Amino acid sequence: IVILYTALPVSADTPNGFLWMRNGENIAVTNDKDGEFKYIELLDSKGTSVAPQISNDGNTYLPFRYICDIMNIADANYIQGEIPENSYRYKNNDPSVEGNKNTIEIRYNGRHIKHSVNECFEYTAADGSRRTVAIYNIRGTLYAPMTYLAELTGSSTGWDSSNSGIVFIRNGLNAKEFVNENFNGIWYQC
Repeated sequence: IVILYTALPVSADTPNGFLWMRNGENIAVTNDKDGEFKYIELLDSKGTSVAPQISNDGNTYLPFRYICDIMNIADANYIQGEIPENSYRYKNNDPSVEGNKNTIEIRYNGRHIKHSVNECFEYTAADGSRRTVAIYNIRGTLYAPMTYLAELTGSSTGWDSSNSGIVFIRNGLNAKEFVNENFNGIWYQC
């Protein structure tokens, strides 16, 4: 496991925005309210255990709702009409309307974005590459590409090749404060 140091204060219930994970594992390292590192189980909004996934397309996918929680992006499914800033809404399709699809709507940092779930879209990653990805619903859990979530929220992501670690750090935090000089990976700072 990567050696971690430095801690920032967080609330009693929510990670502070730093997650160190491994592909397919539902346990992550984060900070607690006292600045101590701890292990947490990744659970979606229904309490189902979830884990990062590296897909065949080479992208890393993270549980969407879980990342929204650490980014303080609120679930706005209960709101009719336009959703407020810093929120998201998942809408099931209406089978009585032809062509209607499940969608995810996000309003964050002045951007308002809608995507059809399980349908490909393109975006430009922090490294300048164009990527074709999708937001997937897998057994009732939404998964979104890690670098897309980072681009959308201005966060940092990293891949530590020495131990197959996946790092996601909320916007406004200095990614390099969370790992030591032995970090042998790549940072994508947005």
